Amino acid sequence: MANRGDINFIMESVYGRSARSKHAQKQTRSLEPLDEKHEQHVKSYDVTKQPGHLLRKALQHHLAIFQKLSPEPSVTGPQFALLCALRDHGPCSLTEIGRVIVMDPATTRGIVERLRKRGFLSLSRDLADRRQAVVALEPAGARILRRMIPAAIEVSTATVQNLNVAEQVALRFLLEKMVSGNGAAETAVDDGT
Repeated sequence: MANRGDINFIMESVYGRSARSKHAQKQTRSLEPLDEKHEQHVKSYDVTKQPGHLLRKALQHHLAIFQKLSPEPSVTGPQFALLCALRDHGPCSLTEIGRVIVMDPATTRGIVERLRKRGFLSLSRDLADRRQAVVALEPAGARILRRMIPAAIEVSTATVQNLNVAEQVALRFLLEKMVSGNGAAETAVDDGT
C-alpha cells in the first residue's frame, strides 16, 4: 500500500511540484484554525434561520397545500407550471419553456415526456430548425388548466394566509427582487449552487 510520501512523489512525477502543493493546500486549507471573529460565526450559525432553509420550508408548505387543494392530484406543481407556460407563450422549444419556468433541460424534457404520454401536449420538430423540438398545448392540457387554475389561486391565497395584505405585497416584492435583474439566479443555477 502506498504511503503519503509515495503519493506525493507520484503526483510530482506526473503533474509537477505545483500540482502536489496545490493539492496539499486544498487539503490543509479547511484545517487551518479560524480567527476569533470567524469562530464566533461558526458557533452561532443556525441553519434554521438562513434564507435558503426558510425558502425551502416555505416551498414545502406551498407544495403541501398544492397537493391538498389540487383537483388533479396526478399533475405536479412543475407540470402545472409547464402547462401554464405553454398556454401563455404558445408553442415553443424545450429551451424556451425551461427559461420561462426556470428549469434545467433534463427536467424539462422529462416533464414534457410525461405530459405528452397523457395527451396534455404534443411534441414536434421545428420546421425552420429540424434540430429543435417544439412543444404545444393540446386540448386535454387546456381542459386540465381550466380545472386547475381556480384551485391554484386558492393555493396561492392559502400559502400566504398568515400574512396581512401589506406583508403579502412585501413578500412578493422581495421574492421578485431576489430573482430578477442582475442574473445572480441564473449564475447560481449554472454554477450548480
